[in-house]
Amino acid sequence: MARGERLIFVGGAGRSGTTLLQNILDSHPDIVGGPEFRQIPDIIYLRNKLHDSIAAGKTVVFNSYDDINTQIYTLIENLLMPLLKKHNCKFLSEKTPANIFVFPELMKLLPGAHFIFMLRDPRANISSQMVAKKKGKASKSKRHNGPSSQIKLSVFDFLTLTMRVKNAILAGLSASTIEPSKVLIVSYEKLVTAPEKETKKMCDFLGVEWFPQMLYPSKQQHIGEEAMTVARGNKWFTKENFNRDPDLTSLNKWKSQLTSFQKAVILFFFKDIKELALNGYDLTAQHFGEKALMAILSFFSKIVQWLRKLSKFVAPLKAVRRLGRL
Repeated sequence: MARGERLIFVGGAGRSGTTLLQNILDSHPDIVGGPEFRQIPDIIYLRNKLHDSIAAGKTVVFNSYDDINTQIYTLIENLLMPLLKKHNCKFLSEKTPANIFVFPELMKLLPGAHFIFMLRDPRANISSQMVAKKKGKASKSKRHNGPSSQIKLSVFDFLTLTMRVKNAILAGLSASTIEPSKVLIVSYEKLVTAPEKETKKMCDFLGVEWFPQMLYPSKQQHIGEEAMTVARGNKWFTKENFNRDPDLTSLNKWKSQLTSFQKAVILFFFKDIKELALNGYDLTAQHFGEKALMAILSFFSKIVQWLRKLSKFVAPLKAVRRLGRL
């Protein structure tokens, strides 16, 4: 038995549909999916730090790389397997969006595990994160009594969210090239428009029989519900929007939620990621306004690059002038 062959790791950018995917998996009789465990990335970061310490010659007398790896994968299995045994299922799905950043290490430690990368149109993804960010700010503001839509985000907030989504998508796409047979890319848009086709693809990937109840996760009981809803202080999910079936309601909200400037910036940030087009995402500017804004952004980007190159020559020139004064 290959290590980790009963484990499924789900990851992706936040607000990319990982919760819907987890509930779909949990609706399968052979799969149990709990709330977000959250700590797997931290455990992997600890493993990486321990490896760095060995490489620096500081702790080599205590452990080898293999010793550390054994302790880490044993810890992960010991933390996750009790839930699997409790429900007597074939697979356990651990869904934490940030898992996407440690897929490569998990593949090495648990070669039998399965990995699912949830991918969503970056515009929809970022728009959903902006809505979530506003809700978070509204809940923290004691003086705010109106709806969260009245909360304004700064340009810095928007750019931070954009880079966060880009980093997660790049991490997922990169992981999928390491061992393509171990990583399944699931498109949120395809999942909600053709759920039967996509869930059958997931079952083929996992090697399990397809069951029609996977199309109706709202009709199933999910052990992760209490921890993931407002009943436990989570401001992102109510019981109603947690227990959803695949539907089209959130597919195009971003079109009205994002400004033309925000759409152009997102297109500019993601325009060079060719894998997105291969997965069905058209991120080319469609309207004159978007094209004009992207041209302006490209112009300023070239100026910044030129200034960076120029700065490499400025510093030595300054040093020469100082020497000339001596």
